[in-house]
Amino acid sequence: MKTTSFRYDINALRALAVVSVVLFHFFPHDLPGGFVGVDIFFVISGFLMTGIVVKRVREQRFSLLDFYRSRLYRIMPALLVLCLLVFIFGLVFIDPITLKTIGKHSFSSLGFISNYIYNGESGYFSDNSRLNWFLHTWSLSVEWQFYCVYPLLILLGYRLGGEQKLKIVLALTLLLSLALAVYQGLMGGRHAFFLLEYRAWELILGGSIFFFKSPESSAASRFQLLGLACIGLSIFWFSEQLMWPSYYALLPTLGTAFIIYAANSQSWLMNNSVVHKLGLWSYSIYLWHWPIVVGLDYFGLNHGMYIIVGLVGSVLLGALSYYMVESKISMSKQPKSNGLKRLLINKLVLSTGVVAAVGLAAFKMNGFMFRFDDTTESVVNSVKASPNRNRCTSSDTSYIEPQEGCTFNLSSENYAILGDSHSIELSQALANELKGNEVGLRQYSYSACGPEYGKSAPQTLCAKWTNAAVENIANDETISHVVVIYRMSSHLFGSHSPYYPDLGDQFSEEHRDSVITSFKEMVDYLVANGKAVTLVAPVPELGESVKLVIKRGFIEDGQINPMKIGTSRSYYDGRNIYFLNILKQSTFNRREINQMLPSDYFCDANYCYVIKNKKSLYFDDDHMSMHGAGIIAKQIIKKIQH
Repeated sequence: MKTTSFRYDINALRALAVVSVVLFHFFPHDLPGGFVGVDIFFVISGFLMTGIVVKRVREQRFSLLDFYRSRLYRIMPALLVLCLLVFIFGLVFIDPITLKTIGKHSFSSLGFISNYIYNGESGYFSDNSRLNWFLHTWSLSVEWQFYCVYPLLILLGYRLGGEQKLKIVLALTLLLSLALAVYQGLMGGRHAFFLLEYRAWELILGGSIFFFKSPESSAASRFQLLGLACIGLSIFWFSEQLMWPSYYALLPTLGTAFIIYAANSQSWLMNNSVVHKLGLWSYSIYLWHWPIVVGLDYFGLNHGMYIIVGLVGSVLLGALSYYMVESKISMSKQPKSNGLKRLLINKLVLSTGVVAAVGLAAFKMNGFMFRFDDTTESVVNSVKASPNRNRCTSSDTSYIEPQEGCTFNLSSENYAILGDSHSIELSQALANELKGNEVGLRQYSYSACGPEYGKSAPQTLCAKWTNAAVENIANDETISHVVVIYRMSSHLFGSHSPYYPDLGDQFSEEHRDSVITSFKEMVDYLVANGKAVTLVAPVPELGESVKLVIKRGFIEDGQINPMKIGTSRSYYDGRNIYFLNILKQSTFNRREINQMLPSDYFCDANYCYVIKNKKSLYFDDDHMSMHGAGIIAKQIIKKIQH
């Protein structure tokens, strides 16, 4: 390969990667595919790590501990400073719920497990992601996990039979990881975005370039231009609507590989002062830009000149971090590790442990709630989802057979709860109430799945699950009562959030007729099989999440009110009048059927509340908190027993 004292082409790729990611986060609609910058970073990292390890193995001077130490000192100092300063900022200016999350995420980021934590919380492109101050650290976790495994893979290849066998091992690993990523993309699995097993092929692709001899200078420019064209097409053509990193990711990663392969550092595109500086500062710019994006959103400043100030601030803070942290710590010559003890016990590791421990403490202690008044503590402590939310819920990406759903205290007599994600907290609350009555509970929950009973062609996973769940309940002689709860307003008219406070309608009358027909047939079938049924009407939907309500209370008033309006009663009535009229029909007014209206307990004549009597009724903008679900569960038991 061509060797130069400094690979300006790789440094330029870093600049291109960070510019695309930063602009995507500040101007997502103008640069829809800018997120591919992370894929570019992965390819670069794979190439550099392969060169470091293989060269030293060839020279018989490779030390696994030295490798880990050098990688730790390269990544950790700037990340540690970021986590510390963001946490201090949060301690002074941020509400306790957000600080609790900041503590959890700083701990996971410093422990290089944030990709797995975020994978279980929300997607990279979801609205909730803009509330996560450390979302971008998922890529650092992937890289560190790769660093831990990759040298061992290279050593295994050499042990099996030298460099030729190593190339075979790397090729097979690349193909396996790529196949997994493509399969998940075809199956609609969004969680592939965050996890190493679906990203490893990108890093190994970069590593494979190390083994190729660079082209002649006459061809190098063509490869470089081809690579830039592939990356440019990806940035402007792709969008977050694509499943990623499926086969689509081949375009920007191969483009990056072509540029690295060309090894053409003499091009003006690759070697000019602006690109050079941005490349040098790229890691720190990447670290600092995202908390600035989230901060602007948090304080309602994500518009106009504030965005420009945030963009410039990202570059300036990145430059400051480079000169004050990276150059002084990360890139300074580190002594050899002198064994595992020296690797694990040093100032950097101990400092990281302290900051991570403080973050974990903030998470465990609800954002250091002791700093606030009793009302704040009561409200914040009540913003809780079911502890079994993820474990007990089926979905299109995490399918659970109905008979394998969660059960609580099963006995000779049991209740069942059936519905979408709105059934989850109510299930836990009902189980808590029934425990003293020696009655068990079976939970049947499928997130975002409306009434699709009886549908066969085309049968979705939701319809398959619903049919099986209803049959399971009907055939279980121990189940005497079934509680049915759906977010019917959403299943009939679509999500409320794009239109609020107006009433939106995303579906046709034909769709609504189909949903109601399935709902009626399902209830009729359960009653025909001897089950008493309680139908729970939709929970009032809010204009914004309770967490945003609390945040705004802190920003505007410096406190949380013990009673807080969530929406108007007229909005709730207008949004749900269609289904409430359906419930008045004779088919739902029989001796075997009870009805429960959450609005009777969450609303008065004029308003529906998000916070009532110093307690939050919600944990987001439409799901009941455990406290809110507890109120409804108590009333359901009263109705059934009377």
